[in-house]
Amino acid sequence: MPELDRVAVRIVIDSYQFAVAPSRKLPNLDVQHFGWGLSEKPPRRTLVSEFGLAMHVESRRGNETRNVLVDFGFTPEALLNNASLLGIDPAAIDALVLSHGHPDLSLSET
Repeated sequence: MPELDRVAVRIVIDSYQFAVAPSRKLPNLDVQHFGWGLSEKPPRRTLVSEFGLAMHVESRRGNETRNVLVDFGFTPEALLNNASLLGIDPAAIDALVLSHGHPDLSLSET
């Protein structure tokens, strides 16, 4: 396993979001929450929370960066919306990881 200089994990989709929670720093860890906050003007679009999980993992070693998408949430609409809001470029994804299958979901039911 190669040693990495930096790893960033972004939760793209989850069944719950902390859009208005404050960011914080812990020893060797920055926790950044994305959200529009408590302003008087709501945003035009917000993150979509839904059943499922999707994570974007960016690793850096020297000047080499790798981007991996781990799982994909439940709907393509939520994935595309949230990736766009978080500034994740689909063309920059180097690998896709599906952590487990769902035999209960038939692809013919779309």
